[in-house]
Amino acid sequence: MVYTLTTFLGIQDLTSDAKKLVKKYTLIVFFHNFIFMFSNTFIILFIFDLVGFIDAGILMSILLISQSVFDYPTGVLSDNLGQRWVISLSWFCFSFGFIILVYSTKFIELIPVYIFFGIAFALFSGAFETYIDNNYKIVGLQNDPEKQIYGFFQGRIQSLVALASVLAFLMGGIVATIYSRTVAFTIQSILGIVIGFIILLVLKDLTDDSVEKIKKKVTLKNYARIFKSGIKFLFSSKKVFYFLISQVIIQATWTVWFVFILFLIYFGYTGSDDLATLLRSIIFLLIIPTNILVANLSKKFVDRNWLHRLKFFHAILFFGGFSLLIYLIPLENNFSLIGFLGTIFIFTIMGLFFQLSFILEQKIVLTLIPSEIRNSVYSLIPTLVAFLGIPLVLGVSYVIETINLIAGLIILGILALFSATVMYLYNRNIDNHSPSKY
Repeated sequence: MVYTLTTFLGIQDLTSDAKKLVKKYTLIVFFHNFIFMFSNTFIILFIFDLVGFIDAGILMSILLISQSVFDYPTGVLSDNLGQRWVISLSWFCFSFGFIILVYSTKFIELIPVYIFFGIAFALFSGAFETYIDNNYKIVGLQNDPEKQIYGFFQGRIQSLVALASVLAFLMGGIVATIYSRTVAFTIQSILGIVIGFIILLVLKDLTDDSVEKIKKKVTLKNYARIFKSGIKFLFSSKKVFYFLISQVIIQATWTVWFVFILFLIYFGYTGSDDLATLLRSIIFLLIIPTNILVANLSKKFVDRNWLHRLKFFHAILFFGGFSLLIYLIPLENNFSLIGFLGTIFIFTIMGLFFQLSFILEQKIVLTLIPSEIRNSVYSLIPTLVAFLGIPLVLGVSYVIETINLIAGLIILGILALFSATVMYLYNRNIDNHSPSKY
């Protein structure tokens, strides 16, 4: 039997329309992630070299503020207008930001760059997920009522996303090394414009999203109605409130992790840009078979009680594991073989728990959130994350500076456990007519 993309994604039993939808979505997401990650390894280093750490921190704050201001309104716009229009616009903003970046030489010139980046991230937020969920509900759920195929192909797609990231790290790094970082930014800008137009042409809804239909649908009254509906949905029931607040808490936790701790560990156990990139590439390469395994396991985890259990396990073992590793092998910004291998081990093993819980969450939101306001709700979560994340970043950074990194990790672990507890409360508030299934 020929091993095709259909076979890899496990969608043989879906209808022809559903197969086309999933394959189209997979290819678009693969190339989207490749272009998005092209300069991800060295862009922050470029900014550090250009303006220094303090001004770089201010620019990151500008990005977060810009994203938080536009995130929910653009999510509502996506529900009102259609995802392909919003995703295309996000890529045009992203590309325009990179064009300005190429010609920027001082702090003041970088401010519009990070404003455009913030708007682009706000537009991206939840749009791809909304597209696949809304359209899969139309053509896929009738052949997949237990959402097993859905969970399987979501896991397989994540393995391809990891592959795209590795390819982007390598190719972007080669371009930056042979030519320059600005050449890499230029290529990324051009590719962004290209994929923006491709998405506009290809990523059409199965429902009518033509210009004529949109002209009738997009009105200030309809926008205001969806805007209010998304916020009301958060408080529509206890189960919805607990589920979404659990998401907000854990995503705010990961925001602190990515902003402050992740790269400290990368560089603390490698001591150089090259080895840090190698460490990151190895981790992403190992994510590929891990996610393939998780996709297979997702079909067996049909009891929703596994979700909060997995989150408990991950919170304790991930943050506890790194706390123990750093206690035994302190970060000294020099190469440490044990630290290097220990980091790979924790990321790989804990990735099983993380990715499996992610798939189970996706199964829930597929039917929990109404299609009409899906992107609004997906964008409301990052907006709330920003409100929680800003004081959290300040608080954890103060703890790390005045005490140590392990104390900061313990705080993040406690927050992750709290998120798992709130998810447990979600399970307690499910309708008892369906006591165990998603």
